[in-house]
Amino acid sequence: ICITTGEIFETMTEASKRYNLIRRNISRACKNGTACGNLNGEKLYWAYCDKFGNYEYVKRKIAIFQENIPKIEVFQKIFNKLKEAKSLGIKIAIGTGTRTANATRILKEKGLLDYIDALVTADDVTRHKPNPDTFLVAAKRLELNPQDCLVFEDGQLGIKAALRGGFDCIEVKDDEMINYFECDR
Repeated sequence: ICITTGEIFETMTEASKRYNLIRRNISRACKNGTACGNLNGEKLYWAYCDKFGNYEYVKRKIAIFQENIPKIEVFQKIFNKLKEAKSLGIKIAIGTGTRTANATRILKEKGLLDYIDALVTADDVTRHKPNPDTFLVAAKRLELNPQDCLVFEDGQLGIKAALRGGFDCIEVKDDEMINYFECDR
C-alpha cells in the first residue's frame, strides 16, 4: 500500500554520512535486497554498532526515518482495492519488516489503520523475509490458511517469502499490479 524502502535507504545514507561511516557493507546490501533477508533494518544496525561501537549512528538513522514518514506516499490504486475488499468483508493484514511503533504511525498517518484486521511487524517474528514467518503469522491472526490468502508484495524477498509460505502473490510496482505468482501446492 505504501513503500518505505526508499525512505529506509535514504535515512541509512544520511546517518552514514553524518557519522562518517562506510555504509557499503550495510546499505548497498540492503538496497540490493541481498543481505537483509533475516534481519530487519534496525536489528542490522544494532548488530553493526555492537561490532563497531557507534550507537549514535543507529539513533540518528531512526530519527531521520521518523522525520521522513510524512514523505511516504500511499499507492492510491492499491489503497482503493484494499477499501473495496474491506467493504466486501474480506479480512486484511499488513506484514512488514518495520517495527510496530513505526508501522502503526505510518498506517495511522496515512489513514490506513482502520482498514486493517491484523498487523505483523518485525517485532512479531524472528525470521524475516525471505522466510515466510511474517505472512504465516498474519494468516494465523486472520484465522485463515495460506491458500485462502493473497499477498500483495513490492519486493523480491517478500515474493519469495509468500511463495515459500504457500501463498499466492501479486507483485506491485509503482501503484500497479504487474505480476501474479501462483504457489505450487
